[in-house]
Amino acid sequence: MGKIESYVGFAIRAKKIVYGTTMLSKSQRLHLLLLCNSGGKNAKKDAEHYAKRSKCPLILVKDKLLEEVVNKPGCKICGITDKEMVKGIMKNVSAEDCLEIIYRGE
Repeated sequence: MGKIESYVGFAIRAKKIVYGTTMLSKSQRLHLLLLCNSGGKNAKKDAEHYAKRSKCPLILVKDKLLEEVVNKPGCKICGITDKEMVKGIMKNVSAEDCLEIIYRGE
């Protein structure tokens, strides 16, 4: 997850990331959702709902806990709000075996 973790780190530093379902429900500018593999059925259902509502891709992080990637204990879902960072992430998703696109955002 090297490059993708870097892009997520850039989003964190630029404050272009929202954490948790409460903040996702309030956000109007979601461009990408990341979901942890350890999240339950409700987290997945919520993530799919927000992805369809925002027409943005939903990516499942499989080999690493999302809380380790974003440095937030207990984080199961987060959203990126910057289009340019999302473009960089999406370019590298196919090269990463540890990620799975659940919803493409069309």
